Amino acid sequence: MQSFIKKAGFFVVFFTGIQANSLLGQCSSPVPFLGNDTTICQGQNIQVTPGVYDSYLWDNNSTSSFRTLFAAGTYWVRVGTVGANLITNGDFEQGATGFTTDYSPGTGGSYGLLSNEGTYAVSNSPSAVHNNFSNCSDHTPAPGTQMLIVNGSNQPNTNVWCQTVAVNPNTDYQFGFWTASALTNSNVAQLQFEINGGIIGNIISPSPSGCQWSHFAQTWNSGINVSAELCIINQNTGASGNDFMLDDIRFSPLCFQSDTIVLATTPTPQISVTPNDTICLGDSSILVASSSTSGMSYTWNPGMVTSDSLIAHPTTTSVYSVQGTSPEGCQSNLVSRTITVLPVPSVNILGPDTICEGNEVILVGQPSSMGMIFTWQPNLSSTDVLTDTPTQNTRYIAQVTNGNGCSGYDTLDLTVLPKLEVDILGDSIFCDGDSALYFAVSNYTSVNHQWNNGVQNDSTWQYLAYQNPIVVTSQYQNCPAVTDTLQLIMKPRPQVVGPADQLACSGEELQLSLSTNPADASIFWLNPSAMGSPLVFVPEQTDYVYFYASKDGCYSDLDSVLVQVQFGCDLQMPNVFSPNSDGSNEYFQLKNHQGIQSLHIVIVNRWGQTVAEFNDPDFKWDGTDKNGKSLHAGTYFYVLSAVNFSGEDMKLQGDVTLIR
Repeated sequence: MQSFIKKAGFFVVFFTGIQANSLLGQCSSPVPFLGNDTTICQGQNIQVTPGVYDSYLWDNNSTSSFRTLFAAGTYWVRVGTVGANLITNGDFEQGATGFTTDYSPGTGGSYGLLSNEGTYAVSNSPSAVHNNFSNCSDHTPAPGTQMLIVNGSNQPNTNVWCQTVAVNPNTDYQFGFWTASALTNSNVAQLQFEINGGIIGNIISPSPSGCQWSHFAQTWNSGINVSAELCIINQNTGASGNDFMLDDIRFSPLCFQSDTIVLATTPTPQISVTPNDTICLGDSSILVASSSTSGMSYTWNPGMVTSDSLIAHPTTTSVYSVQGTSPEGCQSNLVSRTITVLPVPSVNILGPDTICEGNEVILVGQPSSMGMIFTWQPNLSSTDVLTDTPTQNTRYIAQVTNGNGCSGYDTLDLTVLPKLEVDILGDSIFCDGDSALYFAVSNYTSVNHQWNNGVQNDSTWQYLAYQNPIVVTSQYQNCPAVTDTLQLIMKPRPQVVGPADQLACSGEELQLSLSTNPADASIFWLNPSAMGSPLVFVPEQTDYVYFYASKDGCYSDLDSVLVQVQFGCDLQMPNVFSPNSDGSNEYFQLKNHQGIQSLHIVIVNRWGQTVAEFNDPDFKWDGTDKNGKSLHAGTYFYVLSAVNFSGEDMKLQGDVTLIR
């Protein structure tokens, strides 16, 4: 059957043998496209690619996947695509089914399932069927895992794998498979393709390195056949090492399609550019390109500027090149122009950069060479000397021009210093004996300050001894000095008299009284915090109580009185307890044994019999007798004698109720 492709006035005819959509195991692919018929510039080329296919054939017999075209003409390509796989269970994921073989299934032995030559198995690794085989994955480990593993025999022309498929007559097919050695050995398998009893191609072998998969394929035309018995045969005559795997066996039809492209050429455009130019350093030059060809675009170098004109700012004599591109993409001749850069004169302004307000400034322009023309700004003086009395910060510019008309300039920024201002910051009223820090602040930094205590070049005065008034004289650069004065007022500090150290029993209220001079000074207490006198509080522990007085912002020295808290001033016992293991009120004991040096207590029942006796201030009676036996609930009586840490004897007796 014929296929016709019409393009740019030509018919290209290919004989494909049979329609693609009637092939057994149809193959289909996008129609190749070399691009629209196009025009290129003389001397240029284009590269055409039809797309991704399995084979290529160009009109010049090239089999490359692309082609570079230089001249006008008509060009065509025929591409081939491998179709669907006609093999059943070619990846062996369904096990040892769908094929025939002259080999026998493995029956086991001292080396594993494939201990004997001429046996096969389907497994996920050679090492799983023979102890000496390598541990390999199948050719496509995701998602598959299975492969055909063969312990090869030494009988040539042995069918390793065979399968019969239906084919269309007069159709090209590709027969291929992946193979690898089951172990590393130089005696590798010698395999060959066979279709309908006929050998196709030469003997092929996998790599001698184990687990290295290799792909082999052959093309076959069906002719008048409508079926094909496909076989992979082993031609080995030596047995040792002839062990291999097969996976992903394919038998697929080959389809062919074509496309053409017509290529034309167009002449190279010509451009012209404005003449060379001469400028002074710092100036710019404009170069303009033009062409008789309309629609041209231009690119200048250096800089890759895309415009018909270039504004250049060279710092040295420079060459600029431009090339035009026509709407068809054709590039013009390359044109270069030179811009000559002339040096410019220089000048330095000599003079101060700072003056005090009201002073006169004299500036002198020093040019790089003689014979220069001077122009000053802002007052437009035309001599090399400028005299001025500015009232504010001013920028002066001196410009010089040589005989080539090139100019250079210098600038000087003159700072006009406003009048110096100075103030003394600090407290003018302070308490007797205090020190104070005074600061001289001004409208400038780095001011020279001189104080009337003799300190110089310092903006601070640490006041330690009384001196009145405080005076500072300040000067900034060469500007007139300025003075400031601060009058001081000193106030007396109050006096406070406190009580002697105190003794107090724990939990008892204590009263402390103070006196001050002057009498109307305010009194302040610390720990506890309070004001006024007397201070009434209950001390919790031995500690110092601090106090001070204040009058008109002046404070006395901080003073203190030691309050010693004594424990054991009294004895307190509970009148009921319940030793029932609920964690509450479990024991009969002193409520507070602090301050108790020694203790003796006897506990009796209502018949006067002693049930418990203790000699420890920290005793705990749990309601048991001397033998540890729990006593009955009821009322019990006790007699207690103790000595506190002050040596005082203490007595206490009473009763306690035991609750169960």
